[in-house]
Amino acid sequence: MNVTINGLLIEYPAKVQTFGDLINWIETEYLKAGQCISRVLVNGEQPINYRDEELLITSTSEFGDVAVDSGEFDKVIRESLGELSEELTKSLASAREIIRLFENRQEEEAY
Repeated sequence: MNVTINGLLIEYPAKVQTFGDLINWIETEYLKAGQCISRVLVNGEQPINYRDEELLITSTSEFGDVAVDSGEFDKVIRESLGELSEELTKSLASAREIIRLFENRQEEEAY
């Protein structure tokens, strides 16, 4: 398994036997204080939840590539909250439009 963190190929210890071991090692031993994982790609795809129990217990031998992005915790949280705020604003606008369509008896369009 090839592991990259922020684009750099890294060596991980032999004690890392599962994906969960890898994530734990990265968070507790590789990253510095104040840093956190911001994105994980497994074989080129981003899992919906990289902390899914089934994924965490999977042997590292079943993976080809794992790419991890990390960043400063405060910055990652700020960016995530900004993205969340933007999506909530879009959702509210959509909900208002759907309500308006229903009020105007345009059910077909509302659906």
